[in-house]
Amino acid sequence: MSTPKSVYQIKVTLIGSKPPIWRRFLVRETTTLSRLHDILQIIMGWQDYHLHMFTINGQIYGDPEDDEYGDLGTKNEARFRPNEALGREGSKFRYEYDFGDSWEHELIVEKILPAEKGIRYPLCVAGKRSCPPEDVGGVWGYQRFLEAIGDPEHPEHDEYLEWSGGKFDPKHFDLDEVNDRLPHPRKGREEDDYPLPKLEDRVLDRITTWSQGLSKKEIAFAESLAVRRDMVTLLNYIKENHPPGTQSTGNLQLKVVREVCAQFTDPPN
Repeated sequence: MSTPKSVYQIKVTLIGSKPPIWRRFLVRETTTLSRLHDILQIIMGWQDYHLHMFTINGQIYGDPEDDEYGDLGTKNEARFRPNEALGREGSKFRYEYDFGDSWEHELIVEKILPAEKGIRYPLCVAGKRSCPPEDVGGVWGYQRFLEAIGDPEHPEHDEYLEWSGGKFDPKHFDLDEVNDRLPHPRKGREEDDYPLPKLEDRVLDRITTWSQGLSKKEIAFAESLAVRRDMVTLLNYIKENHPPGTQSTGNLQLKVVREVCAQFTDPPN
């Protein structure tokens, strides 16, 4: 891979985090915003389970297929680079991840430097503190989570500790681990982070034999339910059409959702 002429030194900070959760990293001038998203997921510690977008000078960049409302004017992040959208030191922009928890990040272009021969980019050069767990409830939920796991007497201590895998160190940040993963950003998306639950045999037996205790009238009623018919419609559509997921998240594309919904028992407006 050829050496780029310039690299951007960027500092990203999770807005609202106290004490601040931040990273400083270097990216090639040719890095697209789509690739920058992948890099941010790794250096921050997210798992790329949710939607995201960049906001630069009032313009939204992301995957246009993720624009559920169709009126955000989302530009394709795969076609833009920081040097095209920013272009100068001191520029600031925002990156939002997970529109439910609304993890907002401020990014600032600290320096535009000449690239060094022999250095592999992207490169994380500094950082502080661990990334919050996914789906913890945003900044406020994360504070509540830390209070609970830090106090053995807290009524939610055991529940949160078990939910987080038995341990969580908010001060942890491993620079070497981050850089080991950066050459292959797509590998940051673990496929087995949410393993299927291991059900006991007796639970499986109940699931597979639940209908045996129903009368023919009850079975017919269950099969007539709109929610069941809509689920069958969705599964048949996926089976017959094999629709691809969106580039950034793997969700069904908006046009696919519309096609499926149009076939539902009571299509939404």
